[in-house]
Amino acid sequence: MVESSDATGCATLPLMKTMRINWKFVVLAAVVGIVVFVSYLSVGIERMGRRLETMDFSAAARSKPVRGMQTELKVISWLVRRGSISRRESGTPVDPPRTCHIHGTIRNFAGAAVSNVDVVFKRDTFTKTVFTDEGGSYDVDLPAGLYTMTASPLERFLEGYRRPLFRVGSSSTLTLNVTLEPAGTCDLVIGPGGTRPNADAVRRACGGWDSFSVPSADGAAFEVLIQFGSWQPTDHGDAYSIREPLTGVEIPPLGQPIPDDWPAHGKRVVFGDEIPVFVAYNLFTLRAKRVVYDVQSRTLEATGNVVADNASGSTTRADSMKFRFENGQATPLP
Repeated sequence: MVESSDATGCATLPLMKTMRINWKFVVLAAVVGIVVFVSYLSVGIERMGRRLETMDFSAAARSKPVRGMQTELKVISWLVRRGSISRRESGTPVDPPRTCHIHGTIRNFAGAAVSNVDVVFKRDTFTKTVFTDEGGSYDVDLPAGLYTMTASPLERFLEGYRRPLFRVGSSSTLTLNVTLEPAGTCDLVIGPGGTRPNADAVRRACGGWDSFSVPSADGAAFEVLIQFGSWQPTDHGDAYSIREPLTGVEIPPLGQPIPDDWPAHGKRVVFGDEIPVFVAYNLFTLRAKRVVYDVQSRTLEATGNVVADNASGSTTRADSMKFRFENGQATPLP
């Protein structure tokens, strides 16, 4: 054993004893340091990935330093998106996408199921298309938002269906059944010396579609959509009536007064079934023989075999009903 001495000549502790190391402490400190380093590295890479997803890698936006690292940075961004390097590994919960399940059955005016109907849901740039099965049923899962809906049958004798803007909530189920009415043509027969009727005369005789904007307080551009067989203005608003099974009737020449019992005059149709007036607003729909809509008060009064379906999916039947449209809701009135 070698001993050392200080300047005064006094002996000191052996050198081997002064160089003894606590290896357990060194190993523990190294492990802690590695854990801390890896944690900070994961957080840093994740933040870098988020930053990369917002960066512009176009030729005009790339600078020389970024161009050299472009491949490596995109690989890191891909790893982050795939979850290989993410807080997901640590068990952090990730919110699932909010969706709504929509299903329903499409039938024709006689109650028979219609297969192979092209059902389309549109939202801004997003479009989802499904088809009905042999039983006329369809189902689809949509992200929460505002949509329009159309249903286009293959059969030419059936009219297409459309529903104006409606709201789809999250974690909910909606039932949207559809009835396809018979398609028909309307030929206006001009009397001797008459001229072609104007637009109002065509609407009175042949019907069509009307829409009225009724937006909600949150800015949703809801509208009241009315499909009708005949139309006439009244002191209480626009009056819409069913399509009656009339054929081969002349209309008066332009300039002559229109009879009070219009549209008993002036329609030639190729179908023989009575088609009710159809009204849609958000998730509310209604069918009736006659509907009067007041644009100013946004109220609708329906009479004659009224069938109303509300947003909850329940159906109400009565001889007459009255509603006010506001903020996406159809509120019953006395």
